[in-house]
Amino acid sequence: MKNKKTEEDIINNAAALISPPTIWLRINEVVNAPDSSAHDVANVVMQDTALTGNILRIVNSPVYHFSKRIDTVTRAVSIIGLNDLYSIATAVVASKVFSDIPNQLTNTETFWRHSICTGLIARRLAKQCRVLHIERLYVAGLLHDIGSLLLYGACPEKASEALMIANGDENILYQAENDLFGFNHATLGAHLFHSWKLPQTLINTIAMHHSPAEAGEGVMECAILHVADWLANSSELGSFMQEPATDFVLPQPDILEMVRVDPDNTEELMQGLNEELDATLQILHPGANRKQD
Repeated sequence: MKNKKTEEDIINNAAALISPPTIWLRINEVVNAPDSSAHDVANVVMQDTALTGNILRIVNSPVYHFSKRIDTVTRAVSIIGLNDLYSIATAVVASKVFSDIPNQLTNTETFWRHSICTGLIARRLAKQCRVLHIERLYVAGLLHDIGSLLLYGACPEKASEALMIANGDENILYQAENDLFGFNHATLGAHLFHSWKLPQTLINTIAMHHSPAEAGEGVMECAILHVADWLANSSELGSFMQEPATDFVLPQPDILEMVRVDPDNTEELMQGLNEELDATLQILHPGANRKQD
């Protein structure tokens, strides 16, 4: 009988293979130092030319709609703030690190389109709900399914079974994973990011994004990510599967009410998302082009 891989086994293997780059560790160190300033963080970011370029491309993209072009990281941090700069840097670094995880169970371009789409919607919902540090919700959306990639690589046969049961619906997938593994992609990803020393609120949001009602503290952030995930899938702009389910289970009414979303009237919320999605994909994952009509 084959040994059953535990959540700890998968995390330990992933941590050995997937580690945050030195530049991000340095950024994290400076951000968490009590006497650090925005200028200190900008100086660290500017040590990496590629990271600097991508951060500037993001803040000058349609996501932000700034009237004047921002040409320096120092200027960017003065406008968007230290915490948001940190979140954007985390998004850029993480998307690069996790892009090369091998898996045979999902299309990489589909995966990242869904992740970025979820992040952009989460950002809009966070702004709508007046949540502090809206970029943290964007990062949560970008990273919320990284645990799936870890599962696909470590346990492809069982993960494939879970995908078949789910038939394109992520909430069913979450339950199927719990039944088959005793854990799920959300908690798996959260444990990995704990080893990265990401902010605890971000880790909790990722861990509980399929069960926001059970989140306790931080329920608003979890509800935002949960609804953003559902909207990305049901809109088909960023479906998790190449052949998504046609009838997604609606989030609970109290969760929808909490984030001020009417499931029958989402046009205003989603307006302009195509442009933001295309622009962000071109920066973070140029190969993951938006689905064509």
